[in-house]
Amino acid sequence: MLPIEDVKSLGLRSDLMIAEHKSVIERKEDYVVVKSPHNPGYYWGNFLIFNRPPTLRDAQLCSPKSWEYLFHREFSSMPQVNHMAFIWDCPEGMWGDADAFKALGYSMDTTEVLTADQVDSPLHANDKIRIREITSVDQWNAVTELLMLTREPQYQARTYRRYLVRKVETYRSMAMNQKGAWFGAFMGDDLVATLGMFTGYGVGRFQHVVTHPEYRRQGICGTLVHEIASLA
Repeated sequence: MLPIEDVKSLGLRSDLMIAEHKSVIERKEDYVVVKSPHNPGYYWGNFLIFNRPPTLRDAQLCSPKSWEYLFHREFSSMPQVNHMAFIWDCPEGMWGDADAFKALGYSMDTTEVLTADQVDSPLHANDKIRIREITSVDQWNAVTELLMLTREPQYQARTYRRYLVRKVETYRSMAMNQKGAWFGAFMGDDLVATLGMFTGYGVGRFQHVVTHPEYRRQGICGTLVHEIASLA
């Protein structure tokens, strides 16, 4: 399997850049295993990566080379992992025989990755906010609460908070190890928007770009993204 630098999808390459900080990434002959013992319930912290779309054989449950068989084998030492998740490095968008997995009850997701090699000023900049790097415990706690507030409605609060606290711990550790930084847009002492920026393997990646619901449509997010992209 190719090293991280040669992963074709920039989105997947930056996923692995984040994951390698606390997760275990193992290269096998035909796939890559990503394991997050610290966060076993995180789907995209515990998964297999293939460098091609799935075939009908990959969905055959009785085959020792099927993707399910490989997943069970790789995660047999982590009984807390109660899901199966697969990714293939195919930015061209080829699905292969993915319908064979849908017939087994899997849901299929695609990810649109926005990329840029330069940044332009926002059309409606907000000059009332103050942008600061997140460094103190209180600030990191405020980030966690804002991410909780802006979570998708399908996520149950208790379960999502457990996942989120572990993710924020990872981001804070990465920032302390100079792999990137976390930022907030403040009005007075109130955190009204936040995002992270991490770099490595030739890319920079934003994480969790969110604005407090009461402060949206005021140019805050666009201003924050532009300033941090320019800094990065």
